[in-house]
Amino acid sequence: MYAAPYSNRGWITGQIPVNKTDFELKASIPDPPALAARMLRDNLTRDGIKVKGNAIPSRLMIEKKIEDYVPVVTISSPPLKEIIRMLNHESVNLYAETLIKELGKVYRGAGSTDSGKLVVNEFLDSLGVETSGMFIEDGSGLSPQNALSSGSLCSLLYLIKKKGKNFNEFFNSLPEAGKNGTLKNVFRDPVFEGAMRAKSGTILRVKSYAGYITTKSGKELIFCIIVNNFTAPSSKLIAAIEDLLKEVILYE
Repeated sequence: MYAAPYSNRGWITGQIPVNKTDFELKASIPDPPALAARMLRDNLTRDGIKVKGNAIPSRLMIEKKIEDYVPVVTISSPPLKEIIRMLNHESVNLYAETLIKELGKVYRGAGSTDSGKLVVNEFLDSLGVETSGMFIEDGSGLSPQNALSSGSLCSLLYLIKKKGKNFNEFFNSLPEAGKNGTLKNVFRDPVFEGAMRAKSGTILRVKSYAGYITTKSGKELIFCIIVNNFTAPSSKLIAAIEDLLKEVILYE
């Protein structure tokens, strides 16, 4: 299902599985603030409260230079560690896109992807992470124009562990192998239990995993596997990666 930002129309394409009594379709809301405003107005009207004017989001209020309003309630965001945990557990691309814009807003005064990318690159440079082969086009990694090396990502994960002030929060935000998040249905062999936390990454013909492993001998390792342009079934590729990481865990 597709809809342009801020639009009230969309289109659906694809196939529905056979022999289904129901079918769930998920889609993004093209203008969440406007929907929230309309829902608030409709509920107030339903309860007999008169509402003047149309329901519009703050974005349009700024454009129309509307300043005559009274805040009714302020809802604070969850703590960042909770947002990061949900992002890493479920790969919420919208959260990632919002966070890179927030970085740009906080550190460069402009809530844009381009500003956020500058902040990220400056941070990586300050850590000494090799960025010559790294290209960031968006916050979520969905663009095929994104690129990075497994070596650079391993270096970053190492520095987060060695120097990160909030490493425990970051580590706990990563899914556990075979247990939850995007790793719930993979790495289910008992050898991985309690021994691996990692973030997965997937776009068309690309599969990747990066994170932390503890071997049977107690060694703590950092790994990153990125497979580009694979042609085998995804299940076979994942099985091959599982076999490789099992050898790593069992190696003395």
